Amino acid sequence: LSLSLARSLFHTHTLSLSLTLSLTHSLSGCTHEDIQSYCAGAPQHDLLPRKEIAPGILMPIASVGHPDTNCSWKGDGPGCAIGQNMTEMWMRLGGRGIDTAADYGSHQAQVGAAVREMVAQKVVTNRSDVFITTKISPDTCSSQAAVAAVRADLAQLGLDYVDLVLQHFPCDTEQENQAMWTGLMQAKALGLTRSIGVSSFSVEQLQGILTLNQAIPAVNQCQMAVGSHDDQTRAFCEQHGITSLLH
Repeated sequence: LSLSLARSLFHTHTLSLSLTLSLTHSLSGCTHEDIQSYCAGAPQHDLLPRKEIAPGILMPIASVGHPDTNCSWKGDGPGCAIGQNMTEMWMRLGGRGIDTAADYGSHQAQVGAAVREMVAQKVVTNRSDVFITTKISPDTCSSQAAVAAVRADLAQLGLDYVDLVLQHFPCDTEQENQAMWTGLMQAKALGLTRSIGVSSFSVEQLQGILTLNQAIPAVNQCQMAVGSHDDQTRAFCEQHGITSLLH
């Protein structure tokens, strides 16, 4: 249903946006064996169209998040296998977008393990077939801290690069947001990520980034629901070529 909905939104242009979906509720109560059994007969091909969020950067219009499983920051606990196998199930079902973050604890290690396993099993041809989004936390409000945080994300994932890095939340001041953005631009220049963006930024905070007259955010990830949506920020993003990435 989620895949069909995402395709429908894309083709009808109801929303010229990317979506971040979660399988948390649909997997509630599922065991490791349940997921493995379900995946055994799943199609193994990319089902979703992609949207260009930056020159040459094509992002799937839907990405999978993570369930709130019983898995510690150290990567141990009865729920750890669910996170990895859920990500594998998403890829077996044709999903190629994965959304994770430093704040999600051990889930980053599960994502990396899932990607490596799916490449090994030839469910995906290679790492470049998968679009991985990660995030750095708002305590990285300097350029040096931002670069270090991206490197830490890669270490947790066990990957050489990601496709998109977001500042998870705005910093306290415009100066800090600009310093963070400078760090993300440096991370991109170093080849640690293919594109960069922000999350939960208001129009005013986006304007502070744009006044640098350098790279614009590829995306601004924001919450959107029937009863909660910021149409002003979404319109601003569309006007300035920033993709609204919804969760």
